[in-house]
Amino acid sequence: MDWIQFIREIQNGHGTLIVERFSLKGPIRMWWTPENLYEVCPYPLADWPTMANDATFDPVLEWCHERYTGATGTALLVDGSNEQWRTVQGQDPFTFQDGIRYVDLPPARKVF
Repeated sequence: MDWIQFIREIQNGHGTLIVERFSLKGPIRMWWTPENLYEVCPYPLADWPTMANDATFDPVLEWCHERYTGATGTALLVDGSNEQWRTVQGQDPFTFQDGIRYVDLPPARKVF
């Protein structure tokens, strides 16, 4: 997904940004889905450190990988430069501006 299309979608309040963070230092992949992940996810979500360190969150990580970020997932990888990403960053480097729906996830531990 190109940057202009991504910005248009988030400015209209559409979809969810999925931040797939392999560690706190990276690498990071940014995905976008037209779905509201908070409405369709059948599992509880938590912050990145909790989901990365607590195996009870494995089902949600596997579900997100299968549905969105894996080889057959439906999310679109967002093509944006570091400078472009900084324009939508929040006060904290790990957050985004108000109005941007996002979820910060570690990758699934088990790859299908």
